[in-house]
Amino acid sequence: MALGNLAAIAGDRRDWTRSIELAEQSLGLFELLGAQTDIARVSYNLGVLHRRRGDLLSAELRIEQAANAFASQGAVLMETRALTTLGAVMVGMGRFEELDPIIARIDALEIEDPAELSVVNAVLGERALLTADLTSARQHFESARDLMAMIGADSHLLVSRLNLARLNLAENRLVSAEQEARDLIFAFGEIRVVNRQIDAMLVLVGALIGQNRPEDAAEALSQAEALLADSPDAEQSLKLALLRSQISEQHLAIERLQWVAHVAGTQGYLPLMNEARSRLEQLD
Repeated sequence: MALGNLAAIAGDRRDWTRSIELAEQSLGLFELLGAQTDIARVSYNLGVLHRRRGDLLSAELRIEQAANAFASQGAVLMETRALTTLGAVMVGMGRFEELDPIIARIDALEIEDPAELSVVNAVLGERALLTADLTSARQHFESARDLMAMIGADSHLLVSRLNLARLNLAENRLVSAEQEARDLIFAFGEIRVVNRQIDAMLVLVGALIGQNRPEDAAEALSQAEALLADSPDAEQSLKLALLRSQISEQHLAIERLQWVAHVAGTQGYLPLMNEARSRLEQLD
């Protein structure tokens, strides 16, 4: 059986370490052969795996390698996909200014595919959201939604709705955020997209905490944590811990926030690290 297939099986079983080991072996063989198409495919998948494990520097390296390999093959749409993923990694790390040259490279490709343009807008919206430019975030997220609606990409449209729900939460539109989050939890559950379901649960918990409903928030958090145990993701673990700290007794909140600050700093999630440190200062 091919190493790539073994890596995929290990990934399906959530054995990330083994999956990455096998994928790295297969990538090494493709590099010896100079098989650019396979290099692009495997390095992109490796980047995604590294990102989910919280190894953001390795994710950056592999996704950038994939973008360059796709470019060498003239695979414009896949190059765009890799670049938008790279941009999302930069934003998650708080390296906001480094998104600009990535977007400039995408613009130079002059793509017209609505799905890819939607993802570009989503990444720009994410940066705007994390930098508290909520007006710009809404513009980008609504553009992303409209592009997906135009082509009838229902499952991707759910992601656009999720981003707008997150924005509603940031704008303190708590009831709207709660209602949309509940709808999305059900919708993502129906199509079995577990990690997006967890993302929607994060919005729900935030909205419930904002409405001073700690018991409901605790119940939703427990459900999200149970799902995450079967589909681990480093960034979501940190976000759940941040939310859990807000409904914990002070000594437990401090422990959780210290853990988030340490792990997020080690992994490179600087916005999450800064949020944890800010909350710790408020508790001192």
